[in-house]
Amino acid sequence: MNRRIVIGDVHGCYRTLKKLVESQIIPTKDDQIYFVGDLIDRGPRSREVLDYIIDLKWRGFDVFPIKGNHEDLFVKAFSDEEYLLAWCQNGAEDTLRSFDVPESKMNEYEGLRLIPERYIQFLSSLPYYYDLKDYIIVHAGINLTSANFFSDIQAMLWSREIKGLNLLGDNICIIHGHTPMPLVTIKPNLSRRDARSLNIDTGCVYRELPGYGVLSALELDSRKLFVQENVE
Repeated sequence: MNRRIVIGDVHGCYRTLKKLVESQIIPTKDDQIYFVGDLIDRGPRSREVLDYIIDLKWRGFDVFPIKGNHEDLFVKAFSDEEYLLAWCQNGAEDTLRSFDVPESKMNEYEGLRLIPERYIQFLSSLPYYYDLKDYIIVHAGINLTSANFFSDIQAMLWSREIKGLNLLGDNICIIHGHTPMPLVTIKPNLSRRDARSLNIDTGCVYRELPGYGVLSALELDSRKLFVQENVE
């Protein structure tokens, strides 16, 4: 049976992602694997995370990552100094180190140019959402009060709320990340079939905080939750 699985915010935790996928999820090529974005920054191995996802796609797995605010900052930093500063304030240095950018070139365009073009192209190509009809997958929030809510990119990248949730059609649920939540807070909502939104960001990169430090993945049809503690 084909499964639809959504993985929460990875944030450069490659070893944790690999263990989650290969020891917990164990996908087949009939499965669809989605990511809610924020693949990079804060954690130690952003390049390895991107390489792993690209390799899964190359090997024929159906993998569908979306663009989070961190990927958006990464892409925009290459053309706008203002975004370079914003990215550097949001964990860019961890990503730059994973690409072996010298400390002396951090926060400079000279350092950015050391990142191979294929990674920029890959992150630039990511969509902001997936509409599966019964589920909508976005990174952050969504503005359902907008006439065309998929055009409100700012909300999908940065919002910590879902505006107009009562306007959502019947039997549709929004899956998102962006705002870390303790695992014990997220789990009870999964069994509620009337839940209109589910946050699956269990703060994998924040291993020092009680209740966080877990990478989670949700199988949409069964609502089974896969969890892997941070092993970085």
